[in-house]
Amino acid sequence: FIIPFFLVPLLNLGITFLAYTYGLIHAPSLFVPPYVPAPLGAFIACGGNWSALVICAVNILVGMAIYSYFLIPYDTKVREFEDIPDPDAHPKRKSV
Repeated sequence: FIIPFFLVPLLNLGITFLAYTYGLIHAPSLFVPPYVPAPLGAFIACGGNWSALVICAVNILVGMAIYSYFLIPYDTKVREFEDIPDPDAHPKRKSV
């Protein structure tokens, strides 16, 4: 998974840089401790700017989309190799 490992941070950096360049978000002006969740940290660091929250959510969704593009085929191949049936294909079990 080396491709998404390098691609996702670069795209997130690009999205955030463009949002900052076009004035959609303010420059971070406050220090936020690293244990604060990312969307809340972006909101606080940018001085309560709601668009920072939206940009952070967009970055998370972009990362999920790129990683799922690589993980879904990998999961399918692992299931075939290990001969694990698809959990959605199981017939419903009768409850006693």
